Amino acid sequence: MQHIVEQLRLVQQKVSHIITTLGPNWSAAPNIARLITTSESTEPKLYGRDHIMNSIVHDITQGKHSGEVLTVIPIVGPGGIGKTTLAQYVYHSGQVQQYFDVKVWKCVSLNFNANKLIEEIEKYIPKVDGESTTDTAGELIGQRLRNKRFLLVLDDIWDCSSEDEWKRLLVPFKKSQVHSNIILVTTRFQAQSQIMIKKIDHQISLKGLEHEEFMELFLDFIFDDDQSREAQPDLLLETGDKIAQRLKGSPLAAKTVGRLLKTQPDLVHWNRVLESKEWEQIDGKDDDIMPALKLSYDCLPFQLQQCFYYCALFPKDYKFDREELINFWIGLDILHSSRGENKRVEDIGLSHLTRLVGHGFLENEGKNDGSACYIIHDLLHELARKVSSRECLSIESQLNSLQVLPSIRHLSINIDGTSVKDRLTLKGCIYAGFQYIGSEKLRRHCRELIGIVPIVRA
Repeated sequence: MQHIVEQLRLVQQKVSHIITTLGPNWSAAPNIARLITTSESTEPKLYGRDHIMNSIVHDITQGKHSGEVLTVIPIVGPGGIGKTTLAQYVYHSGQVQQYFDVKVWKCVSLNFNANKLIEEIEKYIPKVDGESTTDTAGELIGQRLRNKRFLLVLDDIWDCSSEDEWKRLLVPFKKSQVHSNIILVTTRFQAQSQIMIKKIDHQISLKGLEHEEFMELFLDFIFDDDQSREAQPDLLLETGDKIAQRLKGSPLAAKTVGRLLKTQPDLVHWNRVLESKEWEQIDGKDDDIMPALKLSYDCLPFQLQQCFYYCALFPKDYKFDREELINFWIGLDILHSSRGENKRVEDIGLSHLTRLVGHGFLENEGKNDGSACYIIHDLLHELARKVSSRECLSIESQLNSLQVLPSIRHLSINIDGTSVKDRLTLKGCIYAGFQYIGSEKLRRHCRELIGIVPIVRA
């Protein structure tokens, strides 16, 4: 055992050396398949936000914003509060669909790059006569929107840290010769909103749902219909009400905790949830729902916990193919049949995947071709990072310094492909937990690390 510990310490030192050598200037957003949120909402009903949606629709089609050439409207609020869902319902409002000639939805996420965004948005705007093949994407947008009213939704902006970069993005959209053009933005961060607008009345701040509206959403996640809800004893529903009061009106918390309660709709299980010590970390905090998500995670069977927390090795907004995720779990050797069962390991993986979707930890987002793919909400991805932090290390942010714990067994390095010319992907190292995309300098250091991996595997 002492020998193994010594060899693991060597690996820890080597990884620390690699990260130190890379320095603080390398970027860390992965240039791989990322989740693209669309204008289509997966929520069949907009709970508790109808008045806000109607107000936005009125203001951009008939009210105070209808007379301006270009208006930026940020929707600001904590993660999981329903910003994207609200924007989706505004986007698909009948009045909005009729009022705007051009409508574009773009998910921005981690990396805000004005030139790249302009190039991507240009692809969604219909062409007009007289375009030149030598025109830039910005020039093409200006030509196409000159006589058209447009709505642009920029969903999930995280890092627009430069006002100049934001102004650069707006340039082609200011060339329109008609009024009532709208850019609708969703972001967690108040600082992002302040960069985008000068008039504070343009901002829409989302808080948690009011309790009555939240309870309707919460109970809909637990019970399939009103009839099954009405058949429950009053004491069970009262306990559910007490749990709901601790969820800060968060729709994401309603989904994850609601599905946890749905697995065992009995008073013993619900009281166990209500009396959990995890609530001690959430009391007194206005918008911190992480303990509520952690509570749902703690109640998962161990085999599902393993499958979920290893997903932390993938970057935020990653889009999982079904076979890819199951094969990833197989490589980790965490799929085992129950005693007496004789199942193929692929079937066990599919069963675990289906159960994680049922518990709300993964969402099934179908592709255009009808095949299945899965996503993890960014707050749940943060949860996966927290619960796996002693075993898994995923590097995907700007680094000044980083300590690698001796207990780390799985490493994922993701580097923005726009900053390197030569990209190479390697998967499968230290129990299938190592992934990188990077330059020759990084590959050289990774080869050094790989050279000592057999010591660990032995």
